[in-house]
Amino acid sequence: MKNFLLELEFEGLPPSVNHMYRGARGWRYLTADTIGFQTRISALMRDECQIQETYTGAVAVFIKFYTNNKRRWDIDNRVKSLIDCLEKAGIIQDDSQIDALIINRERCKKSATRIIVCGYELAKEIANSWII
Repeated sequence: MKNFLLELEFEGLPPSVNHMYRGARGWRYLTADTIGFQTRISALMRDECQIQETYTGAVAVFIKFYTNNKRRWDIDNRVKSLIDCLEKAGIIQDDSQIDALIINRERCKKSATRIIVCGYELAKEIANSWII
């Protein structure tokens, strides 16, 4: 079943929301690490994208974080930067198109991130195999 708009796995984890932004004198800006991450991952997404034009319909996003890190961290804090990459890569117009978001974390020997983006209707078919 390869009707995905995007299927990508890459080494490492996205920066957390706590590390995405800095502020000074009333201004809030993205950190250099976040800009670097988003530039690199957006390029990977464009290369792996299965569509030629920006998708305008409702989508579902499945994210799995593989981590060897035993420290505690909030799973939802890693999502924002990754979702922003979908817009930057031109895969979706806006993150308001996301009608389903499923996030899992799996402990393993490597740190990696897997993301699948598909039309919302297709998501109903794959959701059962994605969730433990």
